[in-house]
Amino acid sequence: DLTPLLPLAATPSTLVDALDLTLTHGTMPSAMKTTIVNAVTADNGGNLHRVQTGIYLILTSSYYNVWH
Repeated sequence: DLTPLLPLAATPSTLVDALDLTLTHGTMPSAMKTTIVNAVTADNGGNLHRVQTGIYLILTSSYYNVWH
């Protein structure tokens, strides 16, 4: 359920911080975080799509795959 994350999508850095805590326990490298914030900021598909984009980019990253 992505509903709790939808309000955070209005501020991409806050959204990515929340995803970092949830998915990588706050260990995401700053360069990766910046890249994801930029991608989420550029997404014009609405809040749900922004959340989905952030999650997709984290879950498909080599960093996440090595971490888990």
